[in-house]
Amino acid sequence: MIEQYLIHLLILFGIYLILSLALNLNAGYTGLINFSIISFFGIGAYTFVLLISNGFYFISSLIFVVILSLIASFVLNFFTKNLKKDYFATASLAFSFLVYSIFLNFVFLTKGPYGISITKTIFIFGFPIYSSIHYLLMIWIAVILFVVVLVLLKKSNILSFFIALKNNENKLKTLGKNTSTIRFYSLAISAIFSALAGAFFAVYVSYIHPSQFTLTEFVIILTMVIIGGVGSFRGTAIGVIFVIFLTEGIRFLNISNTIIGPLRQIMYSSILIILLLYNKKGFFGKMDFD
Repeated sequence: MIEQYLIHLLILFGIYLILSLALNLNAGYTGLINFSIISFFGIGAYTFVLLISNGFYFISSLIFVVILSLIASFVLNFFTKNLKKDYFATASLAFSFLVYSIFLNFVFLTKGPYGISITKTIFIFGFPIYSSIHYLLMIWIAVILFVVVLVLLKKSNILSFFIALKNNENKLKTLGKNTSTIRFYSLAISAIFSALAGAFFAVYVSYIHPSQFTLTEFVIILTMVIIGGVGSFRGTAIGVIFVIFLTEGIRFLNISNTIIGPLRQIMYSSILIILLLYNKKGFFGKMDFD
């Protein structure tokens, strides 16, 4: 029982780590407060479940998840490429509401408020995926892949362009750099891995519902990023661990289940307010969250 619970925590850690790293790549390095991270998470989950339910193979479903997330990030970048930080945040917020509305109201496709379940056994190269260990391995392969991509970005100096875009976009333009393309790279990378996290999340829980992809969930991810530190990938991991242990710790208190949910939201909001007022960099951040 304890072993299964620890595996569950590691799975949650992996999923939230991917989402938090994706947000930190946008917010911490490119200067884009991207509310649509949670939308891409949902796009990945719904795309994967719909394809698997209609007979697609695991790998081909993941490929479609990547393609659709790329298309969606391209559309988002196309309509927001001339928007500055605050206006981009507003646009990405509108995008997240739009995607949520599709999840909730396109009942013929998403089953709307009824949600969708994965009823078939999933196979990877002929091997059935059914145990928690399998889910853990899948998710952490994605985590490792994302970390490798981030390391490559740093070594190739692309990360430096993201930072330059945040600090002085006009200077980049005078140097002849296409700032729209640089912004798209940041959005696309975050979108792809957020969508993959959504796909693996769907495999793990076997049931998805629009309520799993709301701004309430985004606040959790944002809290993790700010606690760990804006612009710090290592700090992000610590922020994820802190929030997960804080969240799971409440379960062991003698509190009614009807109170736990609202209590968590109050805690997240309080932490965000305190950090934004007194320590915008977070505990391990390299730059202010502004």
